[in-house]
Amino acid sequence: MGSRALLKGEQRALVGIVALTLIGTLSEAGFLVIIARAGVALANGEKAITIQGDHTVAMITGLAAAAAFIILRFVANIGGAALSSVSMARAAIRLQSEFTEAYLGTAWDVKHSLAPGRVQQLLSNYARTAVNAVAATARGLTAAVSLFALVAVAFAIQPYITIVATLLVAALGTAMVPLRRKVQKVSQRAAAAQVAFGTRVNETESLALEIEVHGVAEPVAERVTADATEAAHALGWSQFAQLAIGPAYQLVAYGGVVGLLAVGISTGVDDIGTVGAVLILLLRCLGYGQSLQVARAQYTQADVYATALAEEVARYRAATPERGSRSSTTGGGLVARRLSYAYDDEPTLHDLDFAVEPGSIIGVVGPSGSGKSTLTQLVLGLRDSNGALTLDGVAIDDADPDWWARRVAMVPQHSQLFTGSVADNVRFLRDLDDDVIVAACRQAAVHDEIMAMGGYDTPVGERGGALSGGQRQRICIARALAGRPELLVLDEPTSALDSVSERLVLDSLAALRGSTTVLVVTHRLAVLDVCDHVLSLAAGRIDYLGPTDGYRSRLDPSWSA
Repeated sequence: MGSRALLKGEQRALVGIVALTLIGTLSEAGFLVIIARAGVALANGEKAITIQGDHTVAMITGLAAAAAFIILRFVANIGGAALSSVSMARAAIRLQSEFTEAYLGTAWDVKHSLAPGRVQQLLSNYARTAVNAVAATARGLTAAVSLFALVAVAFAIQPYITIVATLLVAALGTAMVPLRRKVQKVSQRAAAAQVAFGTRVNETESLALEIEVHGVAEPVAERVTADATEAAHALGWSQFAQLAIGPAYQLVAYGGVVGLLAVGISTGVDDIGTVGAVLILLLRCLGYGQSLQVARAQYTQADVYATALAEEVARYRAATPERGSRSSTTGGGLVARRLSYAYDDEPTLHDLDFAVEPGSIIGVVGPSGSGKSTLTQLVLGLRDSNGALTLDGVAIDDADPDWWARRVAMVPQHSQLFTGSVADNVRFLRDLDDDVIVAACRQAAVHDEIMAMGGYDTPVGERGGALSGGQRQRICIARALAGRPELLVLDEPTSALDSVSERLVLDSLAALRGSTTVLVVTHRLAVLDVCDHVLSLAAGRIDYLGPTDGYRSRLDPSWSA
């Protein structure tokens, strides 16, 4: 959603801001004219205020009108500020919601390719800056309407001086064009530098353990500092370019005021009250003109971020996979026929053929780079298998997403929890009863430890920091089991567990035999104890597919069950 789309959704609010601004500015003009003429009247010892020509009002009446004008201006300005704030908040909600929906709906390979921290950077810093386009537009409209209204009032009082002032404002606007272009360029550089710095910080946090162990804290700190310095300099130049617009405008504007006075003298205007009123109005015009230039600069900067977000959303949407509609209740198991996959024309899997009986447990083994991760992503429907994979006779690519989500679950190698309670993390935003949560945790051999911690309402800490690695892993296993999946995929599920916990988890997996089809990727031979069959990959091809005993015999010919 670019700046124009943000503004299109706030047209009614902007119209309201314009109307309130017009009321407030005309009230301000009335106040300034009355005060200017009252000052001249008091200086001359008069008790009446000359409004225009021969029209006069009593001094007390004029001052009462001035007070009413300034109160009306205050009410109008407060109303405009409220409209602007609400409009900006609405735009932020729409922008962040649209970005989130596009990101979550895009293909897995797009998500997988994003640099660490990029989504957070775009969704927070970029979105926060982008919605300033709405605030800048509101400020710009306020300044423009105020400028127009004051010029109109000044023209009604003294047209000659006002015409010169209008030409001056137009010339100032033209003179600001090169500076606004400069603001846009430095804003683009600042935006890119901020993303690079955010990525570096995220990488540093993710690699904290490795940095500590390898003793490279100092060079890492230097890299982070270098990126921070570059980002700070870019942001500094961006802010400087914006702030420079004001003084540059004032330099020419105040010089123009002197010229206006000269014009007034040369045209023979001898009404001091008229000259004073017009001069005050035009000085206010210069202030609004400066605000207009600053608002345009702020809009230019915000537009850079809004455009970048719009391009990212468009990229996500272009990669949104088509949703299937097929489902089945036949229980036909998982079948692969000539399953192949390539990354950028580099083959990873080659013509895999296998069939997994419903309710069986299959161990997937093989060296790093053999294609295990790609296979599990294809089985989970994260990547397109071109119809080569079916579950219950339905091609995974054609499956209805809701039907599919109820039938599959996964346990990643690296456990991921969110801030909340144990129950929240097992339930994982699904409509599951407490009894189901408890049963899943019993299956994952973590129930007793949860009760020892204080129960299922116990907070897990930020990203599960209050728990051990083994506890986090078993809660993730419980999360997967809580949905009672038909197909369960596990990636090194016992890698973070001690031998006792591993045995408990394996017993739980064994208990699923006959009710849930289990595909478990592992390097640990102990896991194969609960597997019915082994699928071994090497260089993207199946080099063994058969009973677990046969695979063990390949590893050690002297082994026997």
